[in-house]
Amino acid sequence: MSTFQFYKRTIESQSEIRNLCVEEEDDFLTRREKLLAQGFEVVGWLIYAPNEEVAIARFNDEMKNPLTESIITPGHDFTDYIYKKLKSIGGKKKL
Repeated sequence: MSTFQFYKRTIESQSEIRNLCVEEEDDFLTRREKLLAQGFEVVGWLIYAPNEEVAIARFNDEMKNPLTESIITPGHDFTDYIYKKLKSIGGKKKL
């Protein structure tokens, strides 16, 4: 199961949506920073899906029904994910 994060920006009433696969660790943070620098904002929660196509479908469902809990796993947001990654990389070192 992969983890996807979605981003959105609106220019002249036109919305543009992008997504990144979080598991692409080296590339993810660089691409995320580039999107944020271009004016994109994080939209919604992380979405867990077997592939990008399913993630996009779940994202679209989430945007139609933002209170649907089955689309995301409660308690798993981007901050939690990064904390766990850093903790696993750092081993017994304190963060």
